[in-house]
Formats: sequence, structure tokens, C-alpha cells
Amino acid sequence: EVRLSVPARLDLLGGVSAEHRSILVDWIFEVGAELHLQRRTCLLAVTLIDRVLTLGTPRSLALARQLQLLGVTALHMASKWEEIYPPQGVNFANSTSGVCTVQDIWACELEI
Repeated sequence: EVRLSVPARLDLLGGVSAEHRSILVDWIFEVGAELHLQRRTCLLAVTLIDRVLTLGTPRSLALARQLQLLGVTALHMASKWEEIYPPQGVNFANSTSGVCTVQDIWACELEI
């Protein structure tokens, strides 16, 4: 079990509750395990998510309403930084069970 600290100011996370954030973090680590990603890749993804949510901009608030898309995009971005051979976008899209497409992930990446 991985224990991550919860940001001290949850009220700054774009209206995302601690429970929803916790579910997203658990899901990120599950997907990371499925795709054989390093632990630090998942940790970087969580950091990216928290940073986006604390921006408070209209776009970051819109992304807060699409947590799974934000989460899978952050994981995809983190894998490009941390992994020697990052999985392809289609692998990340498949991990969402059809909720997000590769094009959705790429568009969200541009927003971040």
C-alpha cells in the first residue's frame, strides 16, 4: 500500500474532494502496475494533477470535472519523462475502458 500525503489545502484542489482524489490516486497506481511503470512515474503523475488542480484557472476547474482524463493524461506525461520506453497513448486510453480516447489524452496534454 502506498501512502501519499494529502495537500494541506484541499480547498485549493478545484473543488475535488479528498475522497475523489484518493480514488484517482489509487487508480493511477493500478494503471501504473498494469503498464509496468516505475513508482516514481505514478508519484510524478499525482504531483502534476495536484499542480493543475491548484491553479484555479477556468481550464483547470474544467479538468477537475474530468478527473479520469486528467489522471490518465498526467500519467502519460509522467511516463514520457521517467520511463525509458514509455507505453504508447493507446495503452493509456485502453486503461480507461473506453472513457477517454488517445485524441482526448493528447488534447488534455496540450491544455496542461
